Amino acid sequence: MKKFFSILLLSCLVSAQSPAYFGISYGYSEVDNTVKYTNSGSTTTVELQNSPFVEFSLNYRVGHIRMKTALDYRNYEMQNFPFDVTDVGIMQHIYRDLDIGLPIRPFFKIAFGISSVDYSNQSSEPEGVFTFAYGSGIFIDLGDAVKLSFEYQTYRTTDVNYDGVTYDGYESEDFVASYIFRF
Repeated sequence: MKKFFSILLLSCLVSAQSPAYFGISYGYSEVDNTVKYTNSGSTTTVELQNSPFVEFSLNYRVGHIRMKTALDYRNYEMQNFPFDVTDVGIMQHIYRDLDIGLPIRPFFKIAFGISSVDYSNQSSEPEGVFTFAYGSGIFIDLGDAVKLSFEYQTYRTTDVNYDGVTYDGYESEDFVASYIFRF
C-alpha cells in the first residue's frame, strides 16, 4: 500500500507532455449472488446489499492501449446480520480503445489484482484474495489534460477463508464514472 501511494505521489511530477494521468472514479456496485459460508459442516446463505464504489488511479496511455493501476473500495452490508463486508483492492486494468475517428472511443478491458476482503465481525485480519474484472465502456477526450470515462464491469473475488470458516467469493456488476486528468 505504501508503495502505491509513493508512486502516486512521485507521479505528481509528471509533465503535461507525458502520457500519464491521474483518475478519480465513483460508481455503484450491484452484487449478483448470495454468499454462502460454511463452518463445521454447516452452510448458511446471506445476502449482500449493494455498495458505492470509489477508486483512485494512475493511468498511462500508449497508442490504443491504456493501463491503469487503481486502489478501489467497496463496503457491503449483510442483510439480517450486524456486520458488513469491506473490500479494498489494488488492481491492474488493461484497456483496448477502438478508434472511430471521434473524441469518443468505445473500449473493452480486463483487470486483475488483490483485494483485502474483511468480514468485520469474523476476523481481525482481513483475507487477501485474487480478484479479476472485465468490462466495456466509452472514453471521452475533452482535451489534452482532461478525459471522462463511463464503464460497466463484472467484478469477481475468489473464496475467503477465516479460521476454518469459508465464505464464497462474490460477483458484482459495477457502473463507474471516471474523471481522468493531468497537471
